[in-house]
Amino acid sequence: MWTVFLFLVALVQPTQDDLAAATRTQFIVVRDEIAYVAQSGGMVLRDVEDPIRPRDLGWLPVPGAIHDILLDESIALLAAGTRGLIIADVSDPMEPFEIARLNTDGRTKRLARKGRWLYLADGMNGLLVVDLENLEEPRIVARSSTSGEVRALAVGDDLLAVAEAHGGLRVFSLERPDAPRDWRRMRTEGAVRDVCFVEERLYAALGNRGTAIFEPRTSTEIVRTIEAERSAQQLACAGGRLAISSLGSTVQLIDRDSSVQTMRVHRSAPIGRASFNGGQLWIAVYVAGMVLLRWDEES
Repeated sequence: MWTVFLFLVALVQPTQDDLAAATRTQFIVVRDEIAYVAQSGGMVLRDVEDPIRPRDLGWLPVPGAIHDILLDESIALLAAGTRGLIIADVSDPMEPFEIARLNTDGRTKRLARKGRWLYLADGMNGLLVVDLENLEEPRIVARSSTSGEVRALAVGDDLLAVAEAHGGLRVFSLERPDAPRDWRRMRTEGAVRDVCFVEERLYAALGNRGTAIFEPRTSTEIVRTIEAERSAQQLACAGGRLAISSLGSTVQLIDRDSSVQTMRVHRSAPIGRASFNGGQLWIAVYVAGMVLLRWDEES
């Protein structure tokens, strides 16, 4: 079962030269015992080999906020809101630096990737496809307008799921990854807050209506709904497991056997997105830092 391992304070103290203080933790992804922390004001790189005594390594200041991070070897792809897409070199965790920036007309909140093609949830500007063949000069190669703000997206094999604030949930075919084809609209009857794939199944966070499960290759109907713990907001999927961040600082954990475990992970501060790293689940806590949950195989 999942147990709270420890609580980490993840806020940094920016220097006076920084234009924006890091005050809100948006997202955390961990690789090789380094945590890449997306915050308002930039990205923090932190050594978490000993999670009880984390150590700050580097700091990449970005005016505004970082909302999402994708890692590719020594490169970090950052969704930077009104700043668009930022590509950073993180080969030296002590001194990350920006190598390219792609301005968009919207607010880039989420990223998903398939090979050289990067998909951007760009708010009211819709869905963007970016060619990453040349990391120093990324370029937009396709744009798909939507019927509402694009909040999130996820890639599952040759499918791309797009969550819209008003248009619900749309699934695109990636038969041609550089030109997604609008394929199906799932029956969600309202706004979708987040999406993720677990093998052939598609999960959609629907707020107080819970988390819907779809099998998009065979039907547009909901297969099953996981009842909400107050309101399902954001999702994380990996290795057959699902984490649902909810209002009220709680997280619902669904394992391979479909059992549901609900945990309160913070007493007062709202929680945000989570990400899996093997048997660990890292959860962003907006105004306090981050929480680490660990899977105990013996429980």
